[in-house]
Amino acid sequence: MIGRALAERWPAGGCRLRLLFHRTRPQWQRRDHVVSHRVDLQSADDLLRALDDATVVIDLLRPVGDGWRIRAAECLGEVIRRSNVRRVLHASSIDVYGACKTELVDADTPPEPVSDYAREHLAAERLAESRSVPSSVLRLGAVFGPGSKNLASLASETAKAPAWRLAARRSLNGTRRLHLVSLETVTEAILTLIGTADTPPRLVITDDAAPTNNFAYAQDLLIAALQRPSVASTPVLPRSVLHAVLALRGYPPALAHRRFSATGLPEVDSTAIAYFPERLKAYIDALTAHLRSG
Repeated sequence: MIGRALAERWPAGGCRLRLLFHRTRPQWQRRDHVVSHRVDLQSADDLLRALDDATVVIDLLRPVGDGWRIRAAECLGEVIRRSNVRRVLHASSIDVYGACKTELVDADTPPEPVSDYAREHLAAERLAESRSVPSSVLRLGAVFGPGSKNLASLASETAKAPAWRLAARRSLNGTRRLHLVSLETVTEAILTLIGTADTPPRLVITDDAAPTNNFAYAQDLLIAALQRPSVASTPVLPRSVLHAVLALRGYPPALAHRRFSATGLPEVDSTAIAYFPERLKAYIDALTAHLRSG
């Protein structure tokens, strides 16, 4: 998803973009202007041939919790030692903060993963940071845009659930942050970092700086798109109730108030704040189109 967005937004006349895939070649990579190669992620020789004279690697691989992501990261590290690569941008996830008890989280907050998925992300991060070339770890929020599935379950619930359930969800969650990040923000951050000489070792990339990045706002958009009765006037329960629910699920109360700091890329942050509402609305309209027709 992010690779496709990067290919579509890649600046004309800029450095050459080469895409590597390791399963089935996506249809969008079959366009004439897209250069792509299939690779065996556990073959150093195969990766080395595919990278050729590349100087920057953008690693967008995602783990599934079974360890394959670690093996791929180890192989990439070997290839980097034998190649012309001078810098790596390594995509990770804010899921690594899992059980963190801090309400305001930034790139220097110690991670506390609670799932195999998050632990594998963190292990891959540490491999990236141990390499001999500069690496920047990008901890991404819940990415939304064409091809993503974030908010899909909430959209399905909004389409089918009785009004009392929607009101109950609103009462419990209120304006709790969703930590969403638009595909545009992610690609803008990556393109900015590619053109920056000195990049920080870690960044958190979310649209949390946008005040509308919260449950109530997203639910209102979904309800309007699906023509369900409004629950906007539902009273919100004290946060202590949400704390108790989170505790029953094994999460710290701080999760109810968690907010992520700005990325540290001012030009990206200002654009994200300005355009987040319309980007979210466009995504929700597309997400709910098939639910409305069904």
